[in-house]
Amino acid sequence: MENVEEVKKDKNELSKKVKGKNTDIIVISCIVIFCVVFAFAIFGIYYYNSNLKPVAKFDGGTLTVSEYTTYFKLYYSYLLYSGYSQDEIPNQIAQMASYEKVLYTEAVNAGIEMTAEEKESVDSMFTGGSMDSYLNAGFDMDELKRIFYYDEIINKYTEKLEEEVTDEEMTEYIKSTYGEDSNFNEYVTRHILFLTTDTSTNASLSDEEKEEKRVKAEEVLARALSGENFEDLAKEFSEDSTASDGGLYKMYLNNTTDEAYESAVLGLEVGGITTSLVESSFGYHIIKLDAINENGRVNSEYERSSYVNDKISTLTTEKNLAINDDLVSSLSEEIMISMGVGATSTEQ
Repeated sequence: MENVEEVKKDKNELSKKVKGKNTDIIVISCIVIFCVVFAFAIFGIYYYNSNLKPVAKFDGGTLTVSEYTTYFKLYYSYLLYSGYSQDEIPNQIAQMASYEKVLYTEAVNAGIEMTAEEKESVDSMFTGGSMDSYLNAGFDMDELKRIFYYDEIINKYTEKLEEEVTDEEMTEYIKSTYGEDSNFNEYVTRHILFLTTDTSTNASLSDEEKEEKRVKAEEVLARALSGENFEDLAKEFSEDSTASDGGLYKMYLNNTTDEAYESAVLGLEVGGITTSLVESSFGYHIIKLDAINENGRVNSEYERSSYVNDKISTLTTEKNLAINDDLVSSLSEEIMISMGVGATSTEQ
């Protein structure tokens, strides 16, 4: 009996030791699990603040830290070159990036998608050494590619809006913009331009160089008036970007055409050619009026684009855009330091 009691006693002791070890294992496991969860939580907070935290909010979406950072790196130098101060640039980029994100969201909601070919075209820009400069500048390449996708989809969306504009909408827009008595004609002209400015510097040519251009222009004018094919002459001699299209230029009375050119066109009959050179701010023109299309102005790409731009420019207000100015300020400081361009204060 004593042996039996000792065995029972040994078994009880062993059981207590096993239970103690199991308890220790459970405690250690809980600690490990807590540490892992805590680490993930810290990482999640860091990732959120570094990438997903909204710089701006609007109905239906946000502009994230990661997106703002990419836009900032893309456009900082351009805006600085354009005359914006370092103090102005952060908010300018926030406004621009937010506007594009609102437009992108609207495009997606409208069912706009990239085709496989369009996506492949964007992706091809991120192959080889073409993106080395972006990599060296510290861009998040996935985010950069995403913004290129945004641009492609936004362009498709605005093109769709322009195609869907009705003639009635365009008529009302033109009247409200330019006045009830607006001229709706489309003047189909062709011209041959001899530049009197240096296109690389926008500086005027010397008097001697201008005279050489004038003499050449007079020679071509004589050939045009003698009956030579105007389109062929434009293709051969014109220094304008329209040369390859035979000098084709569609004109509307909407203050977008040089005044001297416009005045000369209004003095022509259909089929007529200016009998003398027309000097504009660009140079010497020889102009022919091919046709006048009544109400053709409603089909003007410029007018349709202006109408759509005016229409979508109100989206940020309609979508209740709100930008976190404090975050923009602190974030832009961090980005500029990482870019090696210093702080945003104009005093520095």
